[in-house]
Amino acid sequence: MEEQLSIRFRVPRAALAPDVTSFYLLDCAGDGVDDWLHPEWANIRFAIRGSWAWGVAGERGVPARMGEATLFGPMAKAARIIGTPGAIVIGLGLTPMGWAQLVGEPANRFANRAVPLAALFPETGGLLAELRQATDDEQRVALLERWLEARLSVPKPCDPHVDRLQRALVTGNVSTVPAFADEVCVSERTLERLCPKLFGFAPKKLLRRQR
Repeated sequence: MEEQLSIRFRVPRAALAPDVTSFYLLDCAGDGVDDWLHPEWANIRFAIRGSWAWGVAGERGVPARMGEATLFGPMAKAARIIGTPGAIVIGLGLTPMGWAQLVGEPANRFANRAVPLAALFPETGGLLAELRQATDDEQRVALLERWLEARLSVPKPCDPHVDRLQRALVTGNVSTVPAFADEVCVSERTLERLCPKLFGFAPKKLLRRQR
């Protein structure tokens, strides 16, 4: 029987839960994969084996080749991802708090974009080599957890609003920009300034994306 596509998820340890949504491992097996991803928060993906490409919905041209270690900013559009037969990728999702603590750059600069992870973390090559040498999911997740914990042990300065804004979005109790601003006790003007910096997009787009 031919091997099938395999997707596995791992929950981060408690200390990383505010910053990491999950770890995930995708094994294309014999057929490869050509699929669409829903809009999501920022991700870091490592190409362990094979060739990967990705592209944003609505953009012209074929998907671009994905680097061996790539930081994906927050997405407001669906993204197409293609993996060759036998390709393996391991990734992790960053919450907005995780982005602020780990990356610390304005999120709108990376919205709907992907950049080489080494541009922000030059030691990425060593981590990638270790991930490729690991023999199972548990070892790879443990390597990523140690890498994250080392960098989050001295977190970057973070806007105090990010946690309240994130919780307001996740609960789904706000459906308009005025209600969103009231929920987090800021003016609409302040909300318009904070959301692109912390989440990548204006408040109205964020609310539409969450729906």
